[in-house]
Amino acid sequence: MTIRRIALELISDNPWQTRLHEDPEHIRQLAESILREGMHQHPAGRRDPNGDGIQLAFGMSRLAAVRSLKTSGQTGFDTMAVDIRRLSDAEMFKAALTENLM
Repeated sequence: MTIRRIALELISDNPWQTRLHEDPEHIRQLAESILREGMHQHPAGRRDPNGDGIQLAFGMSRLAAVRSLKTSGQTGFDTMAVDIRRLSDAEMFKAALTENLM
């Protein structure tokens, strides 16, 4: 496990993400929770095999919440801590399914 702070613009969703839309109310509540209590679990991801960024395996809602905090002018939300792992395409696919089934 390697936790790194990554600039938001370098983080992309899991390419196998099945969720097409985020619930705005859920993202608002999650953003409030992150602002109040911090991030309880760091999203995990891998280095993007096609570029310089990071692809999240799971944690897309947390990313959306942190982006909303940045957009609303909250300071300290230019980056997000991500657990960088070595993940195969199959593991990324499994993570996308697992995150959305639970």
